[in-house]
Amino acid sequence: MIGRGEGGKQPVPLDFPGFAQEFLRRSPAYRAYFRETAADLLRRPASLQEDMTRRWGLSYPLSPDMPAAAEPALWTPSASAFTTIVASTPVGSGIASSRIADWPAILVDRPLRGGRFLILDDKDGPHRIWLCSEGEGVPLAYVIPYDAAAELRLETARRLGRRLAGAPPVRALNGHRPSPFQRHRLGQLLAILDAVDPRGARPATTYEVARQIVYPAMTVGRGAEWKTSSERRHTQRLIDEARELRDGGYRRLLLGRVRGATKSGGSK
Repeated sequence: MIGRGEGGKQPVPLDFPGFAQEFLRRSPAYRAYFRETAADLLRRPASLQEDMTRRWGLSYPLSPDMPAAAEPALWTPSASAFTTIVASTPVGSGIASSRIADWPAILVDRPLRGGRFLILDDKDGPHRIWLCSEGEGVPLAYVIPYDAAAELRLETARRLGRRLAGAPPVRALNGHRPSPFQRHRLGQLLAILDAVDPRGARPATTYEVARQIVYPAMTVGRGAEWKTSSERRHTQRLIDEARELRDGGYRRLLLGRVRGATKSGGSK
């Protein structure tokens, strides 16, 4: 799973919001919602579009057919600790709005109710910005909601601030990107979803999931040996975890939390 790099030349691994998008767009409930309401939804005023998609953690409708690498989701600041809130400040100094406007690679710049949502492309992953207010020459400041994700929100804002100030990208930031193991695990869970809940194809059996995705070198045979094996139990737990992330658990990823994928070791 990769996203675009600067200028589309150097792909970078998906970040947590990108993985969250990949799970959401596989949700039968969200796909049905979008299919039933898309035509009407996109004709509505922006404020109503926001209201109708906020239940999914989105600020704007997301086509489930578009992968995160091609069309990144616009997550609400309340749902995602990786969205930096920027607003005008009464003090005399702050972030110059021109530093954001002059960023060389802006993936998204969409006016929404009460502000604009911007996504800036970068070598080590995108910067998501909710710009509450702006004006020519008006200094801007970061707004950090004091909630359970405050530390991660602060680190996200610091990462953006460093880059706007001209510092080089830093790949290893605390909680900003999935670890290599987490990335492997989340990619594995997405592959499992595509196997057990395919659209228009025969679902894979638990045994097939194990042989094709979880245990490529598995020697356990079918029948009674498989039914009583620890490999079968582990594979079923992974299937359950994948479906739970798809059906709402993806919101944890927007707060940098990965249940079951935080250990340093791999699975069998």
